Amino acid sequence: KNIRRNKTFEWKINLPTIEQNLGKIMDGLNLENFIDKKIELETLFLKAENSDYIKENDKKIIKFIFPNSKIIEIKNSSHCLHIDQPQKVIEEIMLFLNNNFLTTH
Repeated sequence: KNIRRNKTFEWKINLPTIEQNLGKIMDGLNLENFIDKKIELETLFLKAENSDYIKENDKKIIKFIFPNSKIIEIKNSSHCLHIDQPQKVIEEIMLFLNNNFLTTH
């Protein structure tokens, strides 16, 4: 949503709002809120091999909150794994959806 189009594409990031609210980004993710109330839905997390966006400790937290989750690492990818490995990302998402939500007739 940060790309706007007039005659060309350009970045339009609302930096003041981001700066004002950056401290609130984790609001609602207090682990104590999930002691008795887990998110049981099958959930897929894609982790880029060459990014530390999901750290080892984060994997434990993910599994605590989302006990039915899968964390798939996409090889040869940076933080923007959908750009680095688009076909692999699509394959993993489709595999997950087919195995968990879609039925074939």
